[in-house]
Amino acid sequence: CGVAVERVTIPIPLREEGASPSPAKKSARSFRSGKSVVAERMSVIESSGGMLPRHSQWDTTPRSECCETSSGSPTRVLLRCTSGPRAAVNSVYEARDWVLGTNEGHWFGLMSIGGLMLALCTFCWSWVGGNEEYSSSLNDSFWISWGLFFDPGTQTGLPASDPARVRIVAVTFSVCGFVFNLTLLGTVVEVVRSVLRECKEMYSRVSANNHILVLGWSEKTLLLITELLAEEEKATEPRRRCWRQCPTRLCRKRRREVVILAERPAVDMRQDVRMHLRFEGIKANDISYREGNPMDRNELMKVCAPNADVILIMGSNQNARSSDQEIIQTLLALGALPGVTKLKGDVFVEMQSHQTVKVVKTILDSAEGMVGRHLVDRMMVLRAIVPTIGFTYLELVSFRRGNELYITAAPQQVLGTPLREASQLFPEAVICGVIPPSCEGSFGTTELIIDGEHIIARGDQLLTVARSINAASMCRATPARSDPRPPLTPPPMLARAGVPPTPMEQEDGQLLLGPMAAGPKVVLLLGCPPDFPDILECLDCYLASGSVVHILSLKPLDWREETLGRYFGPGGGGFDSTEPNGRFSRIAVRHHIGMPTCPHDLAALPLSDISSVIVLAEKGSDAETPLATDSENLTTVITLRSQLSVTRGTKKCKVVTELLDSKTSQVLERNGSVRQLGSFVYSNAVSTGVFAMAATDKGVYNIMKELLEPDSATGHIAAVPVRDFIRGTEELSFYDLHSRVRDACNGILLGWRRMSVRYPELNPKDKATRVTWTDATGDELILLRPQTTSPTPTPQSGMPNGSAESVLGGDH
Repeated sequence: CGVAVERVTIPIPLREEGASPSPAKKSARSFRSGKSVVAERMSVIESSGGMLPRHSQWDTTPRSECCETSSGSPTRVLLRCTSGPRAAVNSVYEARDWVLGTNEGHWFGLMSIGGLMLALCTFCWSWVGGNEEYSSSLNDSFWISWGLFFDPGTQTGLPASDPARVRIVAVTFSVCGFVFNLTLLGTVVEVVRSVLRECKEMYSRVSANNHILVLGWSEKTLLLITELLAEEEKATEPRRRCWRQCPTRLCRKRRREVVILAERPAVDMRQDVRMHLRFEGIKANDISYREGNPMDRNELMKVCAPNADVILIMGSNQNARSSDQEIIQTLLALGALPGVTKLKGDVFVEMQSHQTVKVVKTILDSAEGMVGRHLVDRMMVLRAIVPTIGFTYLELVSFRRGNELYITAAPQQVLGTPLREASQLFPEAVICGVIPPSCEGSFGTTELIIDGEHIIARGDQLLTVARSINAASMCRATPARSDPRPPLTPPPMLARAGVPPTPMEQEDGQLLLGPMAAGPKVVLLLGCPPDFPDILECLDCYLASGSVVHILSLKPLDWREETLGRYFGPGGGGFDSTEPNGRFSRIAVRHHIGMPTCPHDLAALPLSDISSVIVLAEKGSDAETPLATDSENLTTVITLRSQLSVTRGTKKCKVVTELLDSKTSQVLERNGSVRQLGSFVYSNAVSTGVFAMAATDKGVYNIMKELLEPDSATGHIAAVPVRDFIRGTEELSFYDLHSRVRDACNGILLGWRRMSVRYPELNPKDKATRVTWTDATGDELILLRPQTTSPTPTPQSGMPNGSAESVLGGDH
């Protein structure tokens, strides 16, 4: 028929045995013009070894050549027209696509249009006859056409006396040339920009050294940046009276650069960080942003990951499993960096599951994994059960609140001095204990000695509570003296020896950290997040026997039992087991199905007997935003308060609400009416603070984790009524109370809480100034108490022995 057919043979996968072969698909269209019969589209013939259907007009290929490869596998045979009317149409389409769809075609089209316009202008100039300066000859016509087309200013050189047709040709082709030149220049600029863009994407990098590298972007990234900059700002603040009182001569350090690598546009990251830091009052300086995949080795090299001082990888709360998987992939990329055998800095990773923490060290030896949510749960429970202690921990884990824990080298003035006397040499810090030089800087256990008779030796480090690293290092040469004025009343006759103080661990196993946790309690949990078994375990640790915990949530009972089983293991006696071999030792758990925002579901609970309420952040789905969860919790606490006012009247009930989004905290700081509804714990901010603390100093993180463990060998932070140390009304300074606490239980005074003030005060500023105290108030002292206490009688406190009454009496 005069139609050429191109044959293309492509192997296809084998079909399973027993499967029926699919029918052959053929499509052809006859052009009834009487010239030829051609295929309109490709005919795809699929076979598995059978005879290829033959067509006398367009296929005479034998079966063995077309339907099988050398290996005998079935093939696809594509028949395509290469000549005829349809082939001509296809060639036209291909030419148009090449001209309009490729860079080479664009240049070809522009040059073709330019050449045609130049030829047309030459012809028109010759046709109109030219003028006196440029005749109608081919040479003159071409030269004036070139000038008119590529230099629009040429037309201004033509005299006005020229004929109208000459001027019309000049103006017309000058305008066309002006448009053509703009298009040509625009194309050139676009090509140059694309080349520069490709070079930038291929060769650009963040040139940094000894920097802080943050990999990934989540709802905690802004909080992490805030903590890092706050810590850097405190570390670089100028020293007061440095050259007179500081033996270490610390100078002002340069702030380390923070580099963020995430799969977000750099402009969006910069805008979000600036808006957030503007509210926090922190300057957004020394921050670099780069858009890229943290799991890509090339992108890691472009942010100088091998030269980073610290690499931080934080997970997301949206989906714990996928978050941990992405972090593990990032660690694999860090471990496979080309030309790098070992990273210069440390890698800190926040995981969502305790099981995956063990994988971190195996993949990357320099990486340290942690689960900050566990510590956050304990702080949140303490905020509801023992509010003073909960607030103390929340302040210590954040660089923005005021006081933090610091580990500094022991200065020359305190070497050879007992810890009891060295505590009065630091006017702007509280010495919590001594860390011997044998402790390693890793995520494990850090030994802390708080014995007052321990002699500080060379190489020892001091754990202090201070507002900055400079304040923690400031040491005077002589101890501070209290106001020489006599007290208002004679010193009380309290015994400090012979009778041991009341232990924190009660007979039933309860860890009693404050008087508010004494006796059985009724606690209400509104919400049931996936980590609610950890919260129940914390409540079982801090509550007395006979306490009851009620849980109200829409989560079904089967899901709750399954979650408890995964956390505690199989068995355990059921939901509310209080048996010795059960899940809980001192509490009974009561489960309720209902909406925490529904007044009727809340009214069905024993609100009149409840002493504490914890509103937990329960997400309806992984796609729910933190802001939506906060809105749900705020609605819950407002509804709960209205119900409590009806059932309890003026009887107080501690309500702690968990919030996630940083924008919610900014709103609440400006809304006093909402803040009066209770205490709010920003769990993402707290977990970020714990993560930043671990990245800044591993030893501080180890000690904080040790203090929050129930079986801590170091000790615990506890709240003690001030009436256990005074009688009547007295004027005592911080150092006076510190001496009495040291004599009574070998503990350390960290601060106090006055009932007339809303929040506790750690590390008071004027420690030598006497303050009026009375035993009629409910004021509390915040102590760091050892696990086992032994009174140390000394005559320094001015309280002679006499009575057999214990200083830490039954009010605990």
